Formats: sequence, structure tokens, C-alpha cells
Amino acid sequence: MVVRVDRREKLACEDCEGELVRADKGDKVVDGGKFGTTFVSKLLVDKYRDGLPLNCQRQRFARMGLPVSNSTLGDQVGWATELLRPLWRAASVVVLGSGIMQLDGTGLAVRRKSQGKMQLKLGTLWGYIGDHETTLYLYTSTGKKLRQRPGELGPEDMLSRHSGYTVLDAGDNRDEGILKMV
Repeated sequence: MVVRVDRREKLACEDCEGELVRADKGDKVVDGGKFGTTFVSKLLVDKYRDGLPLNCQRQRFARMGLPVSNSTLGDQVGWATELLRPLWRAASVVVLGSGIMQLDGTGLAVRRKSQGKMQLKLGTLWGYIGDHETTLYLYTSTGKKLRQRPGELGPEDMLSRHSGYTVLDAGDNRDEGILKMV
């Protein structure tokens, strides 16, 4: 791990009472933030590509001499996902504009606070694959086609935005195969 310390010199001309100037800040995910883009990129790759929970990453950072809280790591993930939102939107345009879109849902156990207690609830991770193998993932708080939490896009919402063919795994139903969305 490399810790970069940014020291920014302040300069001003006392004789002419000129404006105070300061060197530019280093690259940070959030203006005024503590962590740089390399650290946050690694945090995201370790979490989403390699499946390493933030708590385990926090323990690893502590062993390396960088004490950081789970909430701080969670904030970094949240801010980074906001910065990546334009890429997500571009991927959704490709997937929804595909002639054939593939769709599948996988149940995902998630811890949620309900009535003051942590409970294990079942949500769904929906995978949408379009042309050129562009893949889009969406999490919903239920496995149903409708009635997700406000602001969540469920499979019914995505299907209504797609006008081509859809290949889906309909589970045990006999309706598996290619559906034409009108």
C-alpha cells in the first residue's frame, strides 16, 4: 500500500497584497476527501469483482497500518457509485436497445434493519445482458416483478423499456424461451 501525503504550499505577495494562491489538490474521489482514486478503485474491485466484504477489507487495511471504519469504506463505495452512474446509464442504453436482451434473477440474502432488529431478507439481483455482451445488474428488495421499494427498477420496468426479443429463465414454468415484447 502506498500512502501519498499531499502538501500544498500557500504563496502570497506581501509587498503588493496579492491574492493567496495554493497548489492543486491531488486526485480524490470526493473533493476534500481522504482517499485517492486508486484506493477507491481497488476497494470497488475487491468488493464487487472478488467478493471481499468491506469488513474484511477494513481488517486487511488495519493489518497494513491503515485504520479505517466500515462506515468510511461504505461512504467511499457510495460516492464512487455516484461517479460511475453515467457508465451505468450508458450500459442500460445498450442493453435496452439490443435486439435480444437476456434476463435472469438470482435470490440474494441481505441484512436489513426492521423494527429495530437486524433481519435477513431475500432480495434479487437481476442480470440483463444485451448486444456485445454488455451486462447490467440491478438489485431489488423483492423477487417480484412489481412492488419493489420506491425508486427501484424491477424486471417489469425494464421489460417495458425494451422493444426487442427477451430471453429469460422462467424457472419451473413452461413459458421459458424467447418472448416478443410489444
